[in-house]
Amino acid sequence: MIMLHFYTRNVSQRGLRKRASYIALASIITNFIVIYPINVSLNEKLIKYNSTYSNGMGFSDENYIYTNHPNIQAMKHDGSDSFPLLRDVTKQSSTFESIIDWYVDEDYIYYIQRDLDYGDIYYWRIDKQNFHEDCIYKERRGQRNQQKSTKYLGLITDINIENVEYDTYIREDILSFWVDCNFIFVVDSNGINLIDYVNKKNKQIIKSQISTDCIAYQRGIIYYADLQNRVYSYNISENSTEQIDIPYCHQIYICNNILFFTTFSNEIGYYDSSCHILEDIKINNTSHLSCNGAQVYFCNEKNEPVIIDLIDFTYEVLAYDKPAYNITAFENSPYVEVYAKDNKNQEYIYEVCLLDETKKSH
Repeated sequence: MIMLHFYTRNVSQRGLRKRASYIALASIITNFIVIYPINVSLNEKLIKYNSTYSNGMGFSDENYIYTNHPNIQAMKHDGSDSFPLLRDVTKQSSTFESIIDWYVDEDYIYYIQRDLDYGDIYYWRIDKQNFHEDCIYKERRGQRNQQKSTKYLGLITDINIENVEYDTYIREDILSFWVDCNFIFVVDSNGINLIDYVNKKNKQIIKSQISTDCIAYQRGIIYYADLQNRVYSYNISENSTEQIDIPYCHQIYICNNILFFTTFSNEIGYYDSSCHILEDIKINNTSHLSCNGAQVYFCNEKNEPVIIDLIDFTYEVLAYDKPAYNITAFENSPYVEVYAKDNKNQEYIYEVCLLDETKKSH
């Protein structure tokens, strides 16, 4: 928006001519100024993001589940075979720092790195079918005349990023991100930014500090909590924000259009246009919520795995032979990853397994 202020006193013919020339000049300028809004057209596929655990965690496809224990890898559903998705780039080159964050959807693996020499941020994408890797977007830290030409050895092919367009930024840190269609949603210490990586546009859509454990996304709606742990929903297409009437939250999780949450007293509840608190069950301090599409998983205060049915919201305690401190379910997979204490060696382990026996129901 251009604002032109005219202050006229004792107007003469000369003054009127000068004023007319100002208006004409303003008209010429505005004819050359085009304001490009980011028009969001999101994926028809169900893209979901929850910040309560690593972005790739909890996603599976027909062939693999994805985990970052002990490193970022794809694993057969039964845990029988695995391979690393990304190489240790810090050993290949001193140009890039280790991976800031990563995200997996049905077709691609995404990750972010920072150039240590200049501070530029690179957004990488790997095709899961052929492992072709390319840089889809990069942000340049401030303005400079000299562009850096870099080649990065990816998983399979050499990637030349010389011709990838830059966008400038003043962001100091990235906390997490996710991708929907041609849009990258980037969470930093100042809010959430929307990047159209095809048309090279960048816009801050949520301009407030938020709790990093309380971010969820589904169907064009971002759910988040501010630093006072009050939860809001932001509709991207309508550019509107609404506070959700639920208690102050420790974490939130979206699944099948139902917003689950935990409170600071370890209660578990859900919101489906009204608020509900589940009775006689609490989550432990180290567990997060996750979902396989049919049940929500977590560990209770007795360090037992628990599932909540998404139809009638009853819960069952599952049989498991070790104290369980955290559990991650995978979309459309019966397998889970349990973070537990090995009673024999007294060591903490990650174990991919089936938990299909019920210990008790409620």
